[in-house]
Amino acid sequence: MEDNGIPVNKNWMIEGDFTTLGGHAASTKLLKLKEKPEIIFAANDMMAIGCYITARELNLKIPSDFGVAGFDDIFASQFLNPRLTTLRVPIYELGKEAAKILIKRMNKTEKKEFKHIMVPTELIIGGSV
Repeated sequence: MEDNGIPVNKNWMIEGDFTTLGGHAASTKLLKLKEKPEIIFAANDMMAIGCYITARELNLKIPSDFGVAGFDDIFASQFLNPRLTTLRVPIYELGKEAAKILIKRMNKTEKKEFKHIMVPTELIIGGSV
């Protein structure tokens, strides 16, 4: 955001634990702030589901009162109403690449250095933003 000249409100950056309960707790904090975000980008879809729970509890509508976007496109995301906008990540392929690196390091055939692996992603447009 900063790279694009968009100011970052540090109060809107809340750590979560990648669970539905964590998403619920974080979104509740965000939506009770005096200055609320227009859209919540959750670290994964489970946390985004927690945002839907918060919306129901606070009688808010997604996306008219606030938008929600997730990350990973888990199977359950397609059943949310409105359908969650999320980024599909090929988790199996990502895990496969991580396992290859782990095996090489365990066999000492690869140095312990950071490695960037690119996997294809796909934006799934739902009705949540």
